[in-house]
This record gives sequence, structure tokens and C-alpha cells, in this order.
Amino acid sequence: VECWLGCADVFAHPSRTEGASNAILQAMACGLPVVASDIAANREMVRHGVEGVLVDSSDRDALAAALAGYANDEELRRRHGTAARRTAVERFPLDRMIAAWSRLYDALAGGGC
Repeated sequence: VECWLGCADVFAHPSRTEGASNAILQAMACGLPVVASDIAANREMVRHGVEGVLVDSSDRDALAAALAGYANDEELRRRHGTAARRTAVERFPLDRMIAAWSRLYDALAGGGC
């Protein structure tokens, strides 16, 4: 994944209905700004105008404009990419996410197996 993401300038994720996307977090960890649908799970990871741009999932023109904005502005890509990496590393470290999932599964299983 890192090899392919390392070749990109921006990460687009226009999904209409998805929970917290590992793909978005992987792209952020690789220092890519994110253009994603403005849905609840994405708002938890990507702050509009900080790590990327959130667009209405049914608005293709807004998606295209956000991508074009990054294509035409190297400084914006760098700034949002740097913020994205910082957010991924500080707010969503792998060990913390594994522990949270483990607690959830334990709770759903009635306290453990």
C-alpha cells in the first residue's frame, strides 16, 4: 500500500456509506491530503481545510474542484499532507486502535472468550 500511496499527490475517497476507513488512515499516515465524502466517519478523521477537503458525496463537481485545487497548489498539498500525517500518527496510532477493537469485541462477546 505504501508503495502505491507514495506515488500519489492526493487521496480521493468518495464513498457514500462507509464506517471509519482504514484506507483514509493509511493515506493520511503516508502524508497525503484527503478528499472524501462529508459523512460522519470521515469527519472524525479528516478536518475540512486542515487534513483535506470534505465534499457532498453526490456532488461530482465539488469532488473535481477539490482534486483540481490540490493539483494546482503544491503548498496546499504539502500543508494538508503534513497535517494528515500528524493526525494519523497522534490520534489514530495502530496500538490504540487494536486495543479499542479488542475492548469492543470483548464487550460484544460478553466479557471475553
